[in-house]
Amino acid sequence: MQAYTARIPSRIKDATFPFAVRETSLFIRINTDIFIMSLPSLSPAALLATTTLTLLGTAAVAETPTLAIGDPAPPIEAMAWIKGEPVKTYKPGHVYVVEFWATWCGPCIAFMPHLSELARRHAGKLTVIGVNVMEARGGDPRVGAVRTFVERKGAEMDYTVAMDDPATGPVFEAWMKAGGSSGIPTSFIVDGAGSMVWMGHPLGERLADFDRALEQALAGNSDLAAARAVQAETNTQNEARQRRQRELKPLRDAQARQDYPTVVTEAHKLAALDPNRYRAMMFWAELAALMEIDGEQAQDLARRRGADPVFRRQIGLANEKAYWESVNEALKGGRNPPPP
Repeated sequence: MQAYTARIPSRIKDATFPFAVRETSLFIRINTDIFIMSLPSLSPAALLATTTLTLLGTAAVAETPTLAIGDPAPPIEAMAWIKGEPVKTYKPGHVYVVEFWATWCGPCIAFMPHLSELARRHAGKLTVIGVNVMEARGGDPRVGAVRTFVERKGAEMDYTVAMDDPATGPVFEAWMKAGGSSGIPTSFIVDGAGSMVWMGHPLGERLADFDRALEQALAGNSDLAAARAVQAETNTQNEARQRRQRELKPLRDAQARQDYPTVVTEAHKLAALDPNRYRAMMFWAELAALMEIDGEQAQDLARRRGADPVFRRQIGLANEKAYWESVNEALKGGRNPPPP
């Protein structure tokens, strides 16, 4: 078998690797805000690429949801209505989809054409409302910037668009937090009686559930029992993410203050706490931190881990060439990461 070795400079700390440091640090800095934690076996480059399909921004939610299936839908007290007519009340007999999104959310963007197709197909019976929330987490929270994004999307966002106040978040509070959802995209369906009849993340297998629930709402025969089960599952998932946020907070805080020795310490703790979930993440976090501390230590870590076929397999890089390619990419750079 051909041997592969890393093309690592002799003194990493004396070199400049903006891509490597920023990309790996970016991943760790935002990992409490995304579902990417369920993908522990990917390299940092693959992880970041995967966020275009799996990213879900999160924020704190109420311990006990106060908005339940069958409850009257809250008003949409948006800061700005960017596209379409403002929706101040819910018309009897008319169905609404209220979709929470952000410009930096890859899955939200991927879902937009489907929402547009639904809005066109059911024109006159359905109003789709995209509510921009949590924009400050990864984008430009100014109304003008969101408006420009929507204008550029054109027919891909062929529905009503509103923006929540990024400072106070009244729409987020009334819908997302009250419903027990912390991730975007999250969709709510409001039936012709003005009641919430479905909420959840319209991704993967839940997309079919969303489409089915919408057809039922349009026909006036929503399955509230099934919708309650989806909401309960969504709440459970969010509770788990909140727990992981607490676990990862010490590492995030250390990164924010550039305390790299503590980053290494916390990475070791997390890898020991839940190896299946954190092993790969913490390897890249430790490597990035060591690049800031001492290049020789970073080289040593990369070589030790690379020589361990069991570890390479555990992080999804069993192939030696693939491992070193990932390490080289992290250390050398080559493209800019998305904004933090």
